[in-house]
Amino acid sequence: AGTGKSTLIDLLCGLRLPASGHVELDGIDLREIRPDSVRDHLAVARGVEIFQGTIDENVHLNRTNLRANDVRDALATVGLLDELLKLPDGLNTMVQTNGFPLSSSQALRLMVARAIVGRPRLLLIDGTLDALADDTAAAVLARLTGNNVPWTLLITTGRRALLQFCERVVSLDETGIEGVELVTTVSA
Repeated sequence: AGTGKSTLIDLLCGLRLPASGHVELDGIDLREIRPDSVRDHLAVARGVEIFQGTIDENVHLNRTNLRANDVRDALATVGLLDELLKLPDGLNTMVQTNGFPLSSSQALRLMVARAIVGRPRLLLIDGTLDALADDTAAAVLARLTGNNVPWTLLITTGRRALLQFCERVVSLDETGIEGVELVTTVSA
């Protein structure tokens, strides 16, 4: 806690400006890019933000460029599709703002599915995997770092067990130098 992991995610999203220096995306200063343009190419999974509606609606978010198969593929990637299809109404199951009837693990994975469904170029996961059981977190991360993913993945985590899936690890402490891990995985 207090190492700047979430602040770094905010900087990469353009939600905060650095106190000094600048942040570049593909060699372009984020201050020179329209915020909506940046958001077209990145997605963030951070905590649970479910609205009252169907599971499908909570992943799809009424994005016109997405198809039903995109939602199903995203749910399969996070290991949720089979679990959710067993519900009486499947992906048309209504969920409440607290996630009910989903478990906390299912709700967290739903947020990751929402982030990946649009196939972003940059996928940022801010601590979401830390709240999952070890085996579930490892399985999700293994699928998120597979050979055919279209994104560069950056996760923040305090769990050393997740480091084995990462190509590069940067450690942060209260001064921003070392301590709790910030993990990056870069795909081609």
